Amino acid sequence: ASDTMIMADAYGNMALAHYYLGNYNDSLEFHQKALNIKIKCLGPNHASVASTYTNMGSCVLTMGQYEQARDYYQKAVDIDKVCLGESHPSTAEDLSGL
Repeated sequence: ASDTMIMADAYGNMALAHYYLGNYNDSLEFHQKALNIKIKCLGPNHASVASTYTNMGSCVLTMGQYEQARDYYQKAVDIDKVCLGESHPSTAEDLSGL
């Protein structure tokens, strides 16, 4: 499983690199690959899954896909509330995306 999570991290890093290069569709594809692995390995209610949803929300927001961004941020908030609590800084940060 640790090798698999290394791949998830690698996909996440590739996603961020593409985001900063302005390749938003490629970024989103890599985020999705990372997300699939994280959900499989960590379960759907893990802070790392929430973080990926936040990154995906930022990506589609930049692309002007506001409804999709809101959906990703909402997923992140819902997970953060369960994992971290409502007063955690990550929860507040994700709420600001809504």
